[in-house]
Parts: sequence; structure tokens; C-alpha cells
Amino acid sequence: DMLAPVFMSAVSDASTDTITFTMDSILNTVNRPDIGDFYVEINSIALLSTDNLSVAVNGTDVTLFIKDLLMTNGDSVRVIYDDTVGDVSSAIQDSAGNDAISFQYIGTAVL
Repeated sequence: DMLAPVFMSAVSDASTDTITFTMDSILNTVNRPDIGDFYVEINSIALLSTDNLSVAVNGTDVTLFIKDLLMTNGDSVRVIYDDTVGDVSSAIQDSAGNDAISFQYIGTAVL
């Protein structure tokens, strides 16, 4: 398998302050992506510190947990995932070790 995982969809959940990205293949859960590869804005306000984010990987999903900036229903959400480093274990990877390509998500937080 030489195919990179592809971003399919996302959900911004204001009730849990999470943003979950669904990819098209099963992901590597051992090596989590580097939180510094994510740029996050809520209502056009950038989360400038990665201390406000944590990340988890489960199945085909990558979930960002937002701390100290609570989302509410209807908030605009923008996330850029930027994997410019190349083939590294600290990227979103499928179970075969293929890195996901960079992507952008723009959406609205829901309850």
C-alpha cells in the first residue's frame, strides 16, 4: 500500500470542544501527529499556543481537543493540517505508514 490517507470530512462539536477529522483509511494509532502541524481558528481567533490543543487517533479519525477556548453552537471553525516535513512518524499516517497530505477544514461548530 503506497496510498496516502485522504481527508474525507470533519465535525466540530461544541458540546465536547473537539474537532474530529475522518480519513479514508485506518490510521496508525501508535505515532500520533505532531500538534504543531495543526493551525486552528475559532471565530477568526487563532489558537496561537499548542498548549491549548491535544490530539488522539482512533480508527479512521483524528480528534483535536481544544482547551481554554470553549466553542459554542454556530462558531466558525478553520483548521489547517500542514505536513510539509515529509515522511515522518509524527504525521497523520495510515497503518502502512503513508503520511496524509496537507488539508484544510472550514466549518461550523454544532452541539
